[in-house]
Amino acid sequence: MKMESMNKIMIFGVILVAGLWSCNQPATKTDNADQTQSQTATASGDVGKLEDQVMALHNKTMQDLDSVMALKKELKAIITSRAVLTKPDNDSIDANLHRLQKSDDDMMDWMNNYAEPDKKMAADKATSYLNDQLSKIQKIYTDMQHNMQIASDYIKLKK
Repeated sequence: MKMESMNKIMIFGVILVAGLWSCNQPATKTDNADQTQSQTATASGDVGKLEDQVMALHNKTMQDLDSVMALKKELKAIITSRAVLTKPDNDSIDANLHRLQKSDDDMMDWMNNYAEPDKKMAADKATSYLNDQLSKIQKIYTDMQHNMQIASDYIKLKK
């Protein structure tokens, strides 16, 4: 009986040691590393999508710069086509030219200050930066659309 108890204790001890030993194996660390890499890949995928949004709005806004230039040209043509401009017309044209130029300047400033996030940047920092940039380019786009509409309405009124 004594031998049987000893065998049970030894078997229990071996199982206990094996269990504790397996808990500290690199497989667990590898699983965590794989999970972290998977989360990073997902986060960088989200960062990529956000960057695509920023660039899509940038491209759309850039296309509108041609319209801004055309509107400025039409406003200047009103000035040269009239022998005499009333003060209100002159003020309206100046205000429209100023707003359109501000839209152009804001876009150029944004482009000069924008920097693609470094691929080594933490996903949360890249996301924060891109959200900030998306907000800025959205405001520029909205303001540009508004300023173009005001100028266009004025030009239609004066034709």
